[in-house]
Amino acid sequence: MRLEILVLLLALSLTVADDNISCVISDAVSNRTFSHYLRNIAALPGFTNVERLRRAYHIRSAFRKAGLTMHYEETSQEGLTIIGIHKPIDSNEDTPLWLVSAHYDTVANTTGLFDNSAGVAALLETARVLTPALKNFNGTTAEVWFIAWDREEEYSGSWSWISSKSEKDLKRIAGVWNMDSVGSISQQPSGQRVPPGLEQLLPDVYHQIESVRIQRKLAEDSPNVQQNFRPNFLTVITDSRSVVMATIYNQTVARCRIPIRVIAVPLPYPGSTVCGSLIGNFGDFCRSDHAAFWSKGIEAVHITDTADLRNPCYHETCDEWKEMREENWLFLLQMTSSLAQTVFDVATSPSSQPLVPIQNE
Repeated sequence: MRLEILVLLLALSLTVADDNISCVISDAVSNRTFSHYLRNIAALPGFTNVERLRRAYHIRSAFRKAGLTMHYEETSQEGLTIIGIHKPIDSNEDTPLWLVSAHYDTVANTTGLFDNSAGVAALLETARVLTPALKNFNGTTAEVWFIAWDREEEYSGSWSWISSKSEKDLKRIAGVWNMDSVGSISQQPSGQRVPPGLEQLLPDVYHQIESVRIQRKLAEDSPNVQQNFRPNFLTVITDSRSVVMATIYNQTVARCRIPIRVIAVPLPYPGSTVCGSLIGNFGDFCRSDHAAFWSKGIEAVHITDTADLRNPCYHETCDEWKEMREENWLFLLQMTSSLAQTVFDVATSPSSQPLVPIQNE
């Protein structure tokens, strides 16, 4: 019951009379600048120290151009976390903090188009659109940090960062929006696999993926299509503490009429339990930087195309630019538009605070 009340209160606080006004952030996402970011990042591998520094240069330049304050933190295994900070003039140690993140390293011998160059491009475009909007907002805003993690592929990035923070620092985090392995999409039947046990754990989610009939477009005359495990959707994965964040994301997609298919995956346990492997086989839900925040009881969502559960080029040399098609491009722009608008909404809401209070395990 408590979660339903929180969802209702936050939804009411984000209600705006005019949909055209309430979606100006999503409308500001630019095909041109997104293309610029993605082409620069995806042209470079990101495995060795030198390769990752080249990527870091482009990220730093984009953050600075957006008007963010720069901060860098070294991590274990010679990693470098890059942070662009929007800090309101009246910010203090109690100001709520939202994080938007993606990792910029890759495995060896690939430029990682979808894992995770596309996620980095979405991060940079979100920062470009949001920063001036937050600075010009006539009211109080939360702090927003845009974070490019390093060494995610070695399970270091966010884990190293979070281990260096005090309990007081962590309690200020209202939520984390993490993107990893995004952009792979097709209409191929049977192209989507699911984690073992999903049908028993989350039958509603399983049946959405399996055979639900939806409209391909928003137009009323669009034909219904049978899904049959088509990999044509974005997943927003949450633990039991983060469900409200996925609800808000889906509300944004609906309100702004963004034609992207989103499937929320609400795990019924706290992330510390899920990723601690205390119940069942949850490994597929913990394979990115969001899991570090779940381990501390912090709300976080994992935005992903499901990686190797659909993408045959995941962690292979073929995860490169030649895999980009028009449908991938549109999918990425729609995801970025949805995220940018959602983060603006929560950062400017009077309810911009942890949606479920952090509890010690």
